Amino acid sequence: MAFSDEWMVGGVSEGSEQSLQILARSIIREMKRSGYSKAQMVGLASEVIDLVSRDLRAESSSSTPNV
Repeated sequence: MAFSDEWMVGGVSEGSEQSLQILARSIIREMKRSGYSKAQMVGLASEVIDLVSRDLRAESSSSTPNV
């Protein structure tokens, strides 16, 4: 999954920050309802950060010319 250039340069459309907060709260609420532990919730957050980091590195390396 690749992020748009808007994401890469920090562009934020109106309301998207609030939407992300709502999404995050919803995910945590559902995880709590489903019985996930705090450690598992932190694990999910770590996985998401890892996936985003990998995607950003992949995009960065593909846009860098080979010299």
